[in-house]
Amino acid sequence: MVVIFDEASEIADVIWETIEGTLLDENTEMLWLCFGNPAKRDGRFAQCFGSQRHRWITRQIDSRQVEGCKLEVIKEWQEAYGEDSDWFRVVVKGAFPRGGFNQFIASDTVSACRRYKAVGYEGLPKGIGVDPARFGSDRSAIILRQAEKLRF
Repeated sequence: MVVIFDEASEIADVIWETIEGTLLDENTEMLWLCFGNPAKRDGRFAQCFGSQRHRWITRQIDSRQVEGCKLEVIKEWQEAYGEDSDWFRVVVKGAFPRGGFNQFIASDTVSACRRYKAVGYEGLPKGIGVDPARFGSDRSAIILRQAEKLRF
């Protein structure tokens, strides 16, 4: 059995789940190929390069390294959009965007903040923040803050 997903980041998670359910037959040789631009930071295609990477053989292709690509057009895009723009990352670099659907703060900024170690905050005032989820895959969040020290 061969399953091929093209534009895999646009395929609904329910379809991925349905295909995954067919992988149980021990007497069937199976090959599951997924291709596409990494257009979304969430979903099953993104998981192939993230939390489920251990289950997949992955490749990231940068268009600038592919023979036959019009490098002058890519250079124009780089100047117009910026090399670190999400559009350029997805279309040219084959990299996932830094931002997500309705995301205000880029994921790499959040990751850097999570690695930060706060010190000297113990005697400062405390506060609380609430981010209610309204739609989509978001969840409500409550945070306790004391200066630069945060607890979720």
